[in-house]
Amino acid sequence: MSKVIDKYKRFVADEKMSAYNEMNTFLYRQAVILQYKRAEGKK
Repeated sequence: MSKVIDKYKRFVADEKMSAYNEMNTFLYRQAVILQYKRAEGKK
C-alpha cells in the first residue's frame, strides 16, 4: 500500500498536474462568475 501512496504523491506533485489543477480552478471560477452575472441579468 505504501508504494501506491508514494506513486500517488508523485503524480499529484507533478508540474503538469499542478497546471491542470490551476486551469480547472480558473475555469470553475469563470463558470461561477458567468452563472452569477446571468442571474443578475435576469433580475
